[in-house]
Order: sequence, then structure tokens, then C-alpha cells
Amino acid sequence: MARKIYERNGPHLAELHPSFRLRILALMGVLAQKGILVLLTRSYASREAQRRLHATFLAGDGPRAAPENRSWHRYRLAIDGIPFRDADSDLVLDREELTWDVEVPVWEVFAKTAEELGMRSGSSFGDWPHVEWHPGLTIDQAEALGSYSLDNLGIWRRIFA
Repeated sequence: MARKIYERNGPHLAELHPSFRLRILALMGVLAQKGILVLLTRSYASREAQRRLHATFLAGDGPRAAPENRSWHRYRLAIDGIPFRDADSDLVLDREELTWDVEVPVWEVFAKTAEELGMRSGSSFGDWPHVEWHPGLTIDQAEALGSYSLDNLGIWRRIFA
């Protein structure tokens, strides 16, 4: 089962900033010790992708999504994920449509554990699947520095120098 989860999460993990990826792997490791697995559903979003997601949200046709200039997904410092009990993994992974039932207790453990590991849980603003990390930056500072891409590493040189 772990292999199946890794295969599903691999592309999302690869899109994250390396420092944030380590934090998400730590989160997944701590949760796994508690019998909880996490299926990542979103990581990096380009400016255009974030613009579309936000428009869909505003139209009432999609999940919560920040405006393009207010999203940590643009900087590879945010994920959306679905926590579930290891015992339910066959049910979750075989589904075409996943359920975002935040009344299930694993969501509280997911949010609390992310916070304990120094990340911000979206539960504080009604976006339970969301976890983000901003290393000493506000979103306005990140926007001013520029988006992370393979061609433009300016923001990361300034932050981690």
C-alpha cells in the first residue's frame, strides 16, 4: 500500500520546494506512525492555473482557492491533501471521486500535526486539506520577490542565502 501511495504522491512531491518537501515528508511520516496516510491532491500551481481555480471558486463551482497573487501554491510552499486511516486505504485509492469529509477525526490530527511541525494548516481559515509553509515571508514579500520556477530562482536565493 505504501508503494501505491508513493506513486500517487510522487509527482506532487517533486513539484515542491526541497525544504518544504522535507517538511511534508516528515508530516506524512509522523501521521503514518499514527496509522494515517495522506493522499496529495495539489501542490504547485502556475499563476494561470491559480487564476482559473480562483475563478471556479468564485463561481461556486469548485473548492476554496486563493487569488493568484495570494496563494502559496505558486511558490511551491503549499499542498492540499486528504488524510485517511491506513485501514481504509483500499477504499480511498480505488475511488475515482474522493470525499472531503472534514468531520472525520483524522482531519483534526492532520491539521494539528502540520502545525506542530511548523507549518500552517488551512483549518484556521476553513480550508482543511491545505497546508502551507512560509519561511519568514509574508505573501506580499513572496509576490514582490517573484515566483519560483526552474528558470528563476531569485526568491530562493534571497530566502535561503
